Amino acid sequence: MTLAGELVLARNQLNQCSESENLDLVHETAQRVDLITAELQEAVMATRMQSIGIVFHKFNRVVRDLSSKLGKDIALVLEGEEVELDKTIIESIGDPLTHIVRNSLDHGIETPDKRIAAGKPEQGTLKISAYHEAGHVVISIIDDGAGVNRERVRAKALESGIVTQEQLDNMKDKEIVELIFKPGFSTAEVVTDVSGRGVGMDVVITNLTKLGGVIDVDSVEGEGTTLKIKLPLTLAIIPSLLVSVADRSFAIPQVNLVELVRLTGDELQDKIENLGGGSSVIRLRGKLLPLVDAQEILKIVNKTRDLSELASINIAIVKAGETEYGIVIDSLLDSSEIVVKPLGKHLKRCINYAGATILGDGTVALILDVMGVKSSMNLTSINQAKFDEYSDATVVDEDDERVDIRDKQSLLLVENGDKEQFAIPLGIVARIEKIKASQIEHIGGRNAIQYRGDTLPLFYLEELAKDITPIGDKENLIIVVFKISNREVGIVLSEILDVVETDSKVDAFTYKQPGIMGSVIVDEHITLIIDMYELVYTLMPKWRNEQKDESIKEIIHQGEQGKEEARTPVILIAEDSKFFMTQIKSFVEDIGYETITAEDGALALQALKDNADKIDLVLTDIEMPNMDGFEFTKLARADERFAKLPMIAVTSVSGEEAEKKGKDIGLDEYLVKLDRDQIIERCNYYLNK
Repeated sequence: MTLAGELVLARNQLNQCSESENLDLVHETAQRVDLITAELQEAVMATRMQSIGIVFHKFNRVVRDLSSKLGKDIALVLEGEEVELDKTIIESIGDPLTHIVRNSLDHGIETPDKRIAAGKPEQGTLKISAYHEAGHVVISIIDDGAGVNRERVRAKALESGIVTQEQLDNMKDKEIVELIFKPGFSTAEVVTDVSGRGVGMDVVITNLTKLGGVIDVDSVEGEGTTLKIKLPLTLAIIPSLLVSVADRSFAIPQVNLVELVRLTGDELQDKIENLGGGSSVIRLRGKLLPLVDAQEILKIVNKTRDLSELASINIAIVKAGETEYGIVIDSLLDSSEIVVKPLGKHLKRCINYAGATILGDGTVALILDVMGVKSSMNLTSINQAKFDEYSDATVVDEDDERVDIRDKQSLLLVENGDKEQFAIPLGIVARIEKIKASQIEHIGGRNAIQYRGDTLPLFYLEELAKDITPIGDKENLIIVVFKISNREVGIVLSEILDVVETDSKVDAFTYKQPGIMGSVIVDEHITLIIDMYELVYTLMPKWRNEQKDESIKEIIHQGEQGKEEARTPVILIAEDSKFFMTQIKSFVEDIGYETITAEDGALALQALKDNADKIDLVLTDIEMPNMDGFEFTKLARADERFAKLPMIAVTSVSGEEAEKKGKDIGLDEYLVKLDRDQIIERCNYYLNK
């Protein structure tokens, strides 16, 4: 009621100032209306939120009854019952979750005699938990049963005609497990009333997809199965990306959005391939993704365009279930929270749309359904092994696994003043916000804005880098938000230019100055790389001291048993680039650690052996001459002395395949090269274990 009263006052003020034609007062009042509306929206949404424990608690009886019926001893563990979801979602997830739980009890967890024979505890465990992650709620269902039998799944899928033998031969283990979600698939010999009751897991994934959910399955034979479901907090208002296709506006839900890609000139020829039947694919960091033209799928044009012949294209990479693909759009408009309006019954057959919304100018924008587009275009993941000729940057290991090893840096290109181009390592950027200059408040010698119910400190590049052209008097500004010392801050800039990948050599000398770590040539422009951490820590030295106090002063390594003498932890850094070596070395030495350095994997392995009783942690690059980070890690792990030594990849090598290979051979973490705070936080974590 208080907020409603505030809204009435703001409305009256807006009506009054609009008549006076005072634009500054109109903008100020509009911002107040926006703030009150956001708070009112949050309050109203809170009334729709309910605890997920409402759903979880009924599983106590389900597990108890089925355990008795199946002759199994199963313990149920519930976590996160206090997590809240929209009432609509709570009402809709009960049946899919029950179906999954019944399957875990019936097909997953073994009988006591089989568990004992397999060397497991007689009692099986089913753990159901919920937690928040990146603005979503993740529900995990974990059992310690027999896991998914790949051979049985392969045989059943082949027998029922879901896949061909050729498709099976090209599938990875995870893709074989995901066949359980295919329509008509079942490994049950007899239909019972315990688990599926004749209904397959495809119904589960269909129901969850309608809620905007994503389901992932991971199973290890003999050890158990983990199902993870990611759900939006609410269905009424969703964050979306607004795009333009043939001068018409459409919305793509951000929950489905993976990244945005812009290709121009030679990149179009290099990264887009036309396959048989007019299909196109994009080669992105070692992965081949299906590509669809929005104008074609939305029936806006009748003629299929040759994408590789266009001057430039924008691509929205989206994820539908486990399939990623690209949608070619004409331009990006804005990101916005939209109110979802259902489509009328006469439009239900239009499977490419999930609903509609009304934009600020009163026009209607249809919301794209990425699952519907996937279904209408019959899109599937492309097997990289069948398209090796498209990849020019792969390596083949002993198991014939192909991993993208191009050591490129992803950079956000920005402008501060006019005609000066800067870059920020994309991995450390949390968000990008557009603001009015009038929103910035200068109080107590510091700049800040009111942001998401809190205060966001702001910093200007010219505050430290004195030779930089000031940002000037601009009405609209950009804030690049990132995290430092467990708090969010923003760097104020004038314009966002592009996101690029480059492997150009970094010049760490010519333009080096406070706030600038070096320069690189991008698109034939000398581009200065902003040192976000140095900029903030130099202007706020107290924050740097706080981080030191919370890390090295708390980490004291004792020697062998019986010795009381403490010593400073030692970190081995393997990195071939002098620029990145200097940066990473300064990160860890700045808070008090000692370092040993090596310029490639071979030298690092020798240094590790020479200092076996001294080195406490390893930071390694992946792409290095003589011996890369993968081979170095594999050889180090083969030595019993280093079997449990923390080894962290600090690299720009991206992609799930690269990370999976790294984890398989013994790397504990994958970190971004210039993310100072994350590197320090993970070093502290492993040195404190």
